[in-house]
Amino acid sequence: MWKLDESYFYQLKNVAINRLSPGSVIIYLVGLCLYSLVILGTSTWALWESQGRIVLGEILNLVYFSLLIIFLILAVYLSMCLISEKFLFKSQKFGTVVMVVYTLVMSIEPFFCLPSMGKL
Repeated sequence: MWKLDESYFYQLKNVAINRLSPGSVIIYLVGLCLYSLVILGTSTWALWESQGRIVLGEILNLVYFSLLIIFLILAVYLSMCLISEKFLFKSQKFGTVVMVVYTLVMSIEPFFCLPSMGKL
């Protein structure tokens, strides 16, 4: 049998607390939420200020409203996680899926923002 001392278990505990905790997922999602707030806020402001001069097609309207709905889902999930730590641990799998999906959404958002800003 290996001779394990307390320092080995201390290192294992540090890995479990620091790297494997679901709190790190929430920090990443908060950063994504702030990024998305800036991008979608800029797009919404540009569309609002154009006063109808920018006409989006059906596909861009669908993309814009789906991005807003995904942002609202993320905001509700983050608020639930920040309110209840128990909810955070119960929804770890959902948080991981949200992290992957929203990372893909984050890569699409700037392409939607640039055309709406260019037409102002």
